Amino acid sequence: PGLVEIVGGLGSGRLRLAVALAARALQGESPVIWFDPEKRLYPPGIAGLGIPLDRLLLVRPSADRVIWSVEQALRAGCFEVVIVSDP
Repeated sequence: PGLVEIVGGLGSGRLRLAVALAARALQGESPVIWFDPEKRLYPPGIAGLGIPLDRLLLVRPSADRVIWSVEQALRAGCFEVVIVSDP
């Protein structure tokens, strides 16, 4: 187990790296959960980058429920990768 924070400015490749991590994790058996509170992720777009949408759980909680939602996903223990898009 570990924690990775991807930080960078606009156009730095943060999303591309997160998609690559998710695609790699989805080669195994565990699903991936992606929290997108700002509703910026376009699922058909990432499907073209190797993300099987049937194994990706996309969650769009309200801004005041993001931390609670992520904690619940981590506590569940069934996701190899938990991605949280920043606002």
